[in-house]
Amino acid sequence: MNIQEHAVQLTAYEKWGNIDFKDYLKDLIQEQIEDTYFYDLIENYNEYLSKNAYEEIYINDEDFFQMFFESPYEAVRATQYGEYKYNDEFVRFNGYGNLESFSLVELEREIKEDTTFVSHILENIEDYDLTLTEVNKVIEHKEQILKQAYKLVNEGY
Repeated sequence: MNIQEHAVQLTAYEKWGNIDFKDYLKDLIQEQIEDTYFYDLIENYNEYLSKNAYEEIYINDEDFFQMFFESPYEAVRATQYGEYKYNDEFVRFNGYGNLESFSLVELEREIKEDTTFVSHILENIEDYDLTLTEVNKVIEHKEQILKQAYKLVNEGY
């Protein structure tokens, strides 16, 4: 999109004479998240989880169990007391050291609905591998876009 197209879209974020530029950027990031290849998205989501002291998400396979459990007894306990399903594709530890598992669909929904993830990306945009070229372009031309959007708002657009 060009500056004019962004300015037109930005008019929808006007309320009482003020334009919420930050909300516009969050929506652009959300659109990018929707378009990101799922396994790249998980990688970025795990980075976010790690930076915020949350439990990361792993592929639910034999390697995971060999990496995190010293004995079969520990693994059985973690699955028994958690919310674990053998056929789910992904797994993480809950706050008690037990496992909770997710299907691909459940995990994708969790990531895409996590508004704090979007806010974190906006605040730390340089730390993420997501292709945020449009967001970076908007940030780079923020003053021009806002000036054009306010002009459109004043014209009644």
